Amino acid sequence: MSNSLVVAPLLVAFGSAVCTLAVGSRPRLQRATSVAGGIAYAATVAAVAWLVVLAPTAPGGIAYQVGGHEAPYGITLVVDGLSAFMLAMAAAVALYAIAVSVRFVDPRNQRTYYHPMFQLLLVGVTGAFLAGDLFNLFVWFEVLLMASYVFVAFYGGAQQTAAAMRYLVLNVVGSVCMLLAVGGLYATLGTLNMAEMAVQLSNPSADVRVAPLVGFSALLFVTFALKAGLAPFQFWVPAASAASIVVGGLGAVSRDSLEELLAYSSISQVGFILAPVAIAAATTAPDLRHLAVLAALVYALHHALTKGLLFLSAAAVKDVTGTTRLSEVGGLGERSSLFSGVFFVGGLSLVGIPPLVGFFGKLLVFDAAARLARTPTAGSVLAVVVLLLGALLTIVYVTRAWVGSFWGVQTEPVSTGSVDRPLVALLATLATVVVLVGVGFEPVYRFADAAATAALDTDTYVETVLGGADG
Repeated sequence: MSNSLVVAPLLVAFGSAVCTLAVGSRPRLQRATSVAGGIAYAATVAAVAWLVVLAPTAPGGIAYQVGGHEAPYGITLVVDGLSAFMLAMAAAVALYAIAVSVRFVDPRNQRTYYHPMFQLLLVGVTGAFLAGDLFNLFVWFEVLLMASYVFVAFYGGAQQTAAAMRYLVLNVVGSVCMLLAVGGLYATLGTLNMAEMAVQLSNPSADVRVAPLVGFSALLFVTFALKAGLAPFQFWVPAASAASIVVGGLGAVSRDSLEELLAYSSISQVGFILAPVAIAAATTAPDLRHLAVLAALVYALHHALTKGLLFLSAAAVKDVTGTTRLSEVGGLGERSSLFSGVFFVGGLSLVGIPPLVGFFGKLLVFDAAARLARTPTAGSVLAVVVLLLGALLTIVYVTRAWVGSFWGVQTEPVSTGSVDRPLVALLATLATVVVLVGVGFEPVYRFADAAATAALDTDTYVETVLGGADG
């Protein structure tokens, strides 16, 4: 197997960006090219995941040394179970985001740069998942952030401009912190290659200065927390996205628009992903650590699919009514039973009702927390209590969103609006994916299990990166 396979998703995304820019003067062709690029990207990621991770004879991981310069001195790109799993999530969400954009976004606003910027965003995401060293992880982060700035400020209104300024300032601060952390870690360890770093840190005889290592690692964590919106860094999120369970849940319950409710919900739901990661870091039991990482990955997949479905459904609500204020969108269920069913599936999955994918995500997270609490400590008990509170808040705000949007008396915007049936049909296919991932969970579990194994198997990762790979 050629190690050049690693760069295939990156090349497809970059090629799609170039092609959509080249046909910018022909809007219909540009939109078709962008959708085709999304399909090609998803197919490429599926092929890479099968050949590298899932096939019976798959190697489990391969590394590509850019320009033939061997690690740890050159630029290394790596595909293993973890990166393949993350790429698969990105491919699924990106494909539906592109397709819905073609239907939802005004064609005049799609002209010229919308689709090239979307593809460049995908380039940055792909590079970040494949990066084998911290400096290039920083570079790919900046690529995806530069594209994301455009989308946060896309409509140019006062609200979007203010959100874009907050987003820009916070991410510039985060980028500076990340660059300082990367530079500090290089000064401390003499390398930024993650495999080489793992070798040094696992060597008891290595002369590693602990204080600067811990300090710069903490600064790097703060950077990721800032970019993810983890509490207490979440104050820019209502205009963009993510993080802690209770803060997000309480915020979602109190919101009066569907968009804001889902944004605060994302703060809470990312907290459900962070919780098992914290459990994995806190425990010394290998089985529990593996379960916790597996739970985080499955919940991340659930969040990507389910919240993607709900956010895109909010776009469809706005398409019908011109607003997402819960007081103005009641009675949507009477206009389209299919649309009502789509949102209902998303809501049930977010709550965690079997056999939807959200059930398995919550089940694994609670299983990890319960196992940690078998040896009761203040932290383990608090984790279970917070998760239970978060689950209860999820039920409350999902019920509120459902009742406010699809039940009750039809409001004037709903009765006079027009339902985009092709858009609803497209969302129905995503709702079907949410159902099928849950019903056919066994292969998904195997994929996530391989990703969790890759995340924890440092020796195999080191051998993949430093054991010699062609360029």
